[in-house]
Amino acid sequence: MTTLRTVVALCTFIVGSSVHGANLAVEDVLGAWHVSDVICSQCQDRRNEEKGATVRLQTDRIENPLSGDCTDTPAYGRLETVSSKTFLKQVKSSWPALGKQRKSLSKTVLYGFITCGGINYMQIAFLSKDTAWYPYEGGLVFVLRRTR
Repeated sequence: MTTLRTVVALCTFIVGSSVHGANLAVEDVLGAWHVSDVICSQCQDRRNEEKGATVRLQTDRIENPLSGDCTDTPAYGRLETVSSKTFLKQVKSSWPALGKQRKSLSKTVLYGFITCGGINYMQIAFLSKDTAWYPYEGGLVFVLRRTR
C-alpha cells in the first residue's frame, strides 16, 4: 500500500509540475534559448542585431536581453496547448509574417504568456522542445532555439 501511495504521489507531482498540455514539462520550457532568426513582414533593410542573444527562462528569474529581465516571480501557468490554427488566428493581426510560417507548425503549440510578478511579461509559442517563437513589438518575431 505504501508503494502505491508513493507511485500516486510521484505521478501527481509530475502531472502537477508540467506545463499545460503539448507534452512539454516545465523542464522542457526552462533553460537557455538563443535567437536564431527574426521573422517580420518588412525585414529587408533591417539589421537583425538580436541574432545570437540568449534568453534564459528559470523558475526564479528570467534573463531577457531583448526586453529586460524578470526578477519578480516568473510563472508559466498561462501557457496552454492550442491548435496551430487557433494560434495563428490569435496572432495574425499583430504578426502577419507568422502566417507564412504555417508549414513549420505542428498540430498544436504551447502558447500564452509567461508572467512576471503576476503581470503578462512575455508572449511565447513553444513549437517543440527545441523551438519557440517570441512575438515582439512592431511585428517582429524572434525564433528561439534551445541551447544545450
